[in-house]
Amino acid sequence: SDKEKRGIVIYILRVNVREDWQNRKVGTMMLPRALKNIRWIWPSAVGVYLRVKRTNDHAMKLYEKFNFTYVNEYLDHHTMLYKYPAS
Repeated sequence: SDKEKRGIVIYILRVNVREDWQNRKVGTMMLPRALKNIRWIWPSAVGVYLRVKRTNDHAMKLYEKFNFTYVNEYLDHHTMLYKYPAS
């Protein structure tokens, strides 16, 4: 079917690092593991998207570092998309 050919895109509702753990590379360690686990749980996943506050430059840089790209703006958030490499 068309849906199977396209695969699915997973939405990450929230990414939080406790304030006292910020600036310790926790997000840098957590994000690639999350992307790997998502693909393991949903093998047909072709991508992952999330929303990040427009003013959260630190998070934007983290997502861009892991090849998330800007898709659009929704209210005060940017929608960012990660596309899994073709298998």
